[in-house]
Amino acid sequence: MAAMTGGKRRFDAISDSQVERDSPCTSSSRNIQTTESRSHEEASNRPRTKLKRSSSNLETQTDTSRRNFPPDATIVLLGVRGSGKSTLGIIASRAFHRKLVEFDVCFKEATGQTAVSYRKEHGATEHQRKQMEVMRDVLSNNEKDCVIICGLPAMDKTVQLQLQEYAQSHPVIHVMREPTSVHEYMQSPNEKYSELLRICESLFRRISNHEFYNVSERPNRPNPMAGGEPPGVRSPTPSLTLKRAERHFLKFITLICAKHNVSSLESAYPLSRIHLERRRYTYAVSVPLANILPAKSDMESFEAGADAFELVIPNAIQDPFLTEQEMNDISYAIGRIRRNTLVPIIYHAEDHSADSQNHRARYMDLIHHGLSLAPEYITIDLRLSDQDISKLLHERGGTKVMAVFTATEHESLPWNHEMWTSLYDRAVNLGFDLIRITRLAPSNMDEPSPQYVLPKPSASSRIPVIAYDLGPRGRSSACFNPILTTVTPEPRRPGNLNSPHITARDATNALFSSFVLDPMKFYIVGASSWYSLSPVMHNAAYQNYGMPHVFRTHQTSTLQVLEELVKDHDFGGAALTLPFKVEVIKLLDRLSRHAQAIGAVNTVIPVRHLNDDGSVPSELAMAQNTNRSGPVQALYGENTDWVGIRACIQRGLSPVNAVGPKSAALVIGAGGMARAAIYAMLNLGVRNIVILNRTFSNAQRLVEHFTRILLSSDEGNRSAHFDPFPSFVLPRGEVKFHVLHSRDDVWPADFRQPTIVVSCVPTHRVGNNPPSDFTMPSTWLQSPTGGVILEVAYKTLSTPLLRQIRAEASRGFIPMDGLDLLPEQGFAQFELFTGRRAPRRLMREEVLRNYRDENGEMHEDLIRSRLAAVNEQGP
Repeated sequence: MAAMTGGKRRFDAISDSQVERDSPCTSSSRNIQTTESRSHEEASNRPRTKLKRSSSNLETQTDTSRRNFPPDATIVLLGVRGSGKSTLGIIASRAFHRKLVEFDVCFKEATGQTAVSYRKEHGATEHQRKQMEVMRDVLSNNEKDCVIICGLPAMDKTVQLQLQEYAQSHPVIHVMREPTSVHEYMQSPNEKYSELLRICESLFRRISNHEFYNVSERPNRPNPMAGGEPPGVRSPTPSLTLKRAERHFLKFITLICAKHNVSSLESAYPLSRIHLERRRYTYAVSVPLANILPAKSDMESFEAGADAFELVIPNAIQDPFLTEQEMNDISYAIGRIRRNTLVPIIYHAEDHSADSQNHRARYMDLIHHGLSLAPEYITIDLRLSDQDISKLLHERGGTKVMAVFTATEHESLPWNHEMWTSLYDRAVNLGFDLIRITRLAPSNMDEPSPQYVLPKPSASSRIPVIAYDLGPRGRSSACFNPILTTVTPEPRRPGNLNSPHITARDATNALFSSFVLDPMKFYIVGASSWYSLSPVMHNAAYQNYGMPHVFRTHQTSTLQVLEELVKDHDFGGAALTLPFKVEVIKLLDRLSRHAQAIGAVNTVIPVRHLNDDGSVPSELAMAQNTNRSGPVQALYGENTDWVGIRACIQRGLSPVNAVGPKSAALVIGAGGMARAAIYAMLNLGVRNIVILNRTFSNAQRLVEHFTRILLSSDEGNRSAHFDPFPSFVLPRGEVKFHVLHSRDDVWPADFRQPTIVVSCVPTHRVGNNPPSDFTMPSTWLQSPTGGVILEVAYKTLSTPLLRQIRAEASRGFIPMDGLDLLPEQGFAQFELFTGRRAPRRLMREEVLRNYRDENGEMHEDLIRSRLAAVNEQGP
C-alpha cells in the first residue's frame, strides 16, 4: 500500500461483513491514512506547558485513572484530525470484530446536518445541547464490543464530562501524533493551529485514561507496489507503514483490555507462552529517554540480546510539575519502542528524593503518565508511603508492577540482613507483582549471594525477586542474578555506579565461563541438508550472544544417525528436513500440540529431567533446562514450519486484507509443508481453505486429517494436552474446505477470491521429477485488494509463480519466498534450543548474505537490495 502525504487513502474495499456498520450510529465508507515520518525533535521547541492537577475547565472532577475493564468494554478513541484515530479504529474493529461508531456520522444521522452547518443555523447554545444529546445516545447505546471515534466534539465541556464518566468503566484512549504530521494533514502549519493543537492535547489527556502515540513512518525504500524498482530486485516484504501501526495498536489494545482473542505476530513463538519472570537468566536492557528521542536511534540494536526493554525516565528537574512536552516525549518514546521491538517494556522513572516534595510530586506524575501508556511492567519506588503506593497500584490495570529499592551507600547492608527481608515482605503485602532490590557492592565480597539468603518465590503468596550488587564490583553478582538483570546495550565506561555495568553478552559469557551453562551441539539432519542455510544463521546468532554453541550439518539417508547423536551428553537439539519429518515421530516420547495436529516434526528437543512419574515435563520446565548437558532421558518433537508460514502471512497481509470470517486461502500441495500451511491458516482464523494438489486423493486425505483435528478440538473435547486452536479463532463448525482437481477448475462460487496463497510444491528438480512451474490462473487472482502469495522453497527465487505475482504488485499482491520463511521458523527453533529470544535482524541478514541458488549463483543485485530492506521487515 503506497504511502500518501497530506490525505487519506480510501478504504472502500472493506465490505459490510468486514467492518460492521449497524445504523444509525456506525460509520459508512471510511478512509485510511499514512503519512511520512517527521523528526520528533522539532516538537521540543514548543512552549513548555505545565501539567495542572486540577480540572479547572470542568465543573466536576471524575476519576479517569481506573484501568480495569471487561474484555468486551467499548473503546473510545479521541484525537485531533490527522492523528490517525480513524485508521486505528478500523484496524481495531476488524481485528476484534467490533462495531465501528463515529460521532460525526451519528450527529449527521440524528440532525441531517454536519456539526458545522448545524451550529451555523441553530447557534452555539443549541449546537452544544444537541451535541451532548447525541453523545449521550452514542455512549449509552454502545456499551460493549464497539470502537467509538470522536474528535473535536470532545472539546465541548459537557461532552468532556460525559467522556470522563464513561472512562470510569471503559478505555478512553487519547491518540497522538507528531505535530508536523498533523500540520501536514491539515495543511495549516501556522502558530494559531499549533496553539489549538496544544490545547486539544491537554484536554484529551485530561479526560482519557490511556494514551497511544501513533508514530509516523516513512518506508526507507520505494514501495514495490508503486513501481519503485524492477520486479524481483528488491525484497518482497511489503511496506510496513501500516503493518507496524497495526501490530503496535493491536498489542496496545490487548494490554489494556485483556483482549487476547487476536493472533498477534509473536504469539506463536515458543517463549510467548512462558511468563518472562519465570524464565531463567533473562535481561532487561536499560536505555535512557534521551537515547530514544532522536529519530535515527536504532531500537533493534538496543534490544539485541535482551528479554525486556527498560525505558529510564529522568526525575532531576526541579519543577514540581511535568510539562506537556515532557509527557509527549515519554509517550513518543514508548511508541517508538513498541513499534520497533517485540520484547516487553519496563517503564522505570528514576527514584525521587525523600527530602524533596517537588521530586515526589514529579515522581507521582511520572508514574500516573506511565500507567496510561500500558507498559507491560512499571517500577514503583518502595521509598514512597504505603498510601501513595496503594493509590498507584489501584491504577495499574493490566500492567505488572515491580517494587524497586536501590540502597544508598549507607544502606548497603549485608544480604542476610533483616532489612532486605522486611522490604520483600512489604512488597508482598502491598500487592506488588515482583521486586528488584539493589545495593552498591561492598569492598569485602566475602558474604552470601542474595540468591541464597533472600526468600524464594515458590509459594503462591510469594513474588519473584531480582537482587544484585551495583557498580564495577557488582558485575559478578549481576551476572548470576537469575531473572531480569538490568544490562546496558553497549560496554559502559565507569560513571554512575547505579547504572548497569554489563551487557547481556557479558552476562552470558560469564555463565558459560563459570560452568553454570554448557556449550551444546545442534544439527540439521536430512537427505539434502548440505544446502541448508540454518547452520550459518544459528551459528551467527550464538556468536552474537556469546554462546559457545555450534550448529552443524548432518546429511544422511537414514535416521539412525540421529539416534547416535542423541547419545552425546552435549546434544542440544536437531532440525529435521525431508524425508524425516514424519518418520522421526516413532523415536519421540512426546509431541507438542502443534506437531500432533500437523502430523509432522521439524525440531527435536532433548529432555534431561523427567517428572516423578516418568512423563515429559512442561514447556516451562524444558525452557529452564536449556543450555545444560547431561544424559538424554527423552525426546520432544515440535513443528516450527507453521510458525514461519504464519509469520510470513501476517507480515505480507495488508490491514485491508486482515483475516475475517469470509477470508479465503489457497494451499498448493498436500505434503508436510502443506499441512503446516493449513495449520497456520487455521491458527490465524481462516475458515475457508481451498487445496490444489497433483494427486487429488492426497488432498482429500489432508482435508480428512484436519476435519478430525477440528472435531477433536471442539469445546466438548478440549484438553490441556491437546487444544490446537483457541475457541475464539475457530468457532465450532465454521471451517470449510474445498479440493480442486486441477488449475483448470473454476474458483468455487461460495468462496471469496483468495487473499492468502501458499505454494508448497518443489520449485526444483527432485530425482527424475521436473520442477512444477506452477502459476495461478488469472481467474484465481481477482481479489480487489490483492493478497500475499508465499512460495516456501528457496533454491530458486525466480519461479514462474513469483514472477507472475511480482507482475501483479500494482494490484496489491505481495510475493514472499523461502528466504522470508527460513528465518521466521529459525527464530522459533532458536528459542526452543536456547531459551532466549532470537537476534532477528542478524539472522535474516546471515541468510541473505550466504544465499546461493541451485546453480551456486549469488544474485548480488537482488541480495544487496534485500539486505538494504531488512529493517523494513520490522522486529
